Amino acid sequence: MVRYCAVFTCPLNGYHYQASLAGVRCIIITSVAVGRVMTSKTGLTTLLELRNALILNVKDPTPGLWTIELSAQGAHTVRVTGLSSLDFVHGFSLKPTLALSDTQQQPTKGSSNSCSDNFFLSVSHL
Repeated sequence: MVRYCAVFTCPLNGYHYQASLAGVRCIIITSVAVGRVMTSKTGLTTLLELRNALILNVKDPTPGLWTIELSAQGAHTVRVTGLSSLDFVHGFSLKPTLALSDTQQQPTKGSSNSCSDNFFLSVSHL
């Protein structure tokens, strides 16, 4: 069976974030910009760990660029959620692109898709 791996890099400055992966033999590795892999001793909480599903959570993440590495065998579903003052737009395409105008809102079923993201910091003025 084919093993799928993906690495996502995203800026975090929020209150918490959660990564979930459903599939066979799920692995999630999350690390801070300085390359420190998160563990239960450094703030990583395992919310659910089953044979075919894994959900991890980090409360009060250190602001900066974070890396989330995901791995599963066969078909799988990935979801990364968070609560912060960051906003972002995304798009899916059949070939990697940096231009969101070349993407669509949903992935194309039955094809390998690339996901593009742009993150924005929401600043309120008093």
